[in-house]
Amino acid sequence: MLLRFSAAALLGASATLLAQPAPPFAPSVAACYASQAAATPFSGLVLAERGRESFLQTAGTLDGGRAPTRATPYRLASVGKIFTQVAIGQLVDRGRIALDAPIGTYLPELPPALAAVTVEQLIQHRSGIAGNIMFTPEVRARMLSARSARDLLPLVVDQPLAFPPGTQTQYSNGGYFVLGAIIEAVSGRAYADYLRDNLFRPLGMTRSGLAGVAGTAPSMSRLQGPGQPPLERPAVLRGLADLPGNPAGDSVSTADDLSRLARALIGHRLLSDATKARLFPRRAGVWRIGQAGGRQGANTYFMVYPESGGALIVLTNYDPPGGELMGEALGALFSGQPCRPLTEADRPSPLQIIRRPGQPQPQPHI
Repeated sequence: MLLRFSAAALLGASATLLAQPAPPFAPSVAACYASQAAATPFSGLVLAERGRESFLQTAGTLDGGRAPTRATPYRLASVGKIFTQVAIGQLVDRGRIALDAPIGTYLPELPPALAAVTVEQLIQHRSGIAGNIMFTPEVRARMLSARSARDLLPLVVDQPLAFPPGTQTQYSNGGYFVLGAIIEAVSGRAYADYLRDNLFRPLGMTRSGLAGVAGTAPSMSRLQGPGQPPLERPAVLRGLADLPGNPAGDSVSTADDLSRLARALIGHRLLSDATKARLFPRRAGVWRIGQAGGRQGANTYFMVYPESGGALIVLTNYDPPGGELMGEALGALFSGQPCRPLTEADRPSPLQIIRRPGQPQPQPHI
């Protein structure tokens, strides 16, 4: 209910009436976490911060033995796109990139139709570049052999645009391959080197990078090969090597490192306010920076709320959608909404791996 007061009433009201305290942050998050964990299985780590308040919860194990910690490196899936977005924003603030410029300005070798796409259209997934490009054998082979982001351009250049740029929105991993190539072309540095020297080292993100490090959580999955039913229990993913991190995702980081990134995004250390507002436009009245990420053996959530000084980090090395659902349920609190536990019925997973009691085991679908 919205309360309205006259000026006279406000002047005469007590301080208690003028400013009702918000519900305690950590207990509210703890209660929502418990409700969500009861609704959908979750194994991993949750770190929620707002100002000086924080909530940390770990559940389950990484591999049937080790417990998660704030220093455990996780593969981020598409949450790694935030590194690409920040790198582009830094180059915008330095006057090296214009968001409304055609990408042919920076990659003149592109064919005309692709060269006309703007940098901003790539970031906002409005370019028309192939969307679900990550799941083909050809892409995997190219990514395993690539030595730079520019090596991934042939995967995009050879594909027709799905729609005229700017006319639709379609999630595009391929578009982020192109953004990585632009970062390399403009900075004169390999994508990995740029992140190391302009993001990870300055922020003290010592366990973040494109490749796994010692102790990285293994990819745990119930999915098997095509036509085979899911395993009853998750197991270390075999026969399908983890891809190296790239501009579209699958970088590696920890809760501690991502907390450092979140604080920098809340403040002004990384990007100007104008560039942040352009890269991460306000939607539905809430200003949020970040996204979810999911693939076989990884499901992550990273969201920063600059206006309230809040950040939410959810990391799991198990199949979707448990991590993303936890992130969305807890994220409602940061947006001023009540906690509502979510199930796969609310956000169907493309992996189709959760079996509800009394239902037959669904077949894996990617």
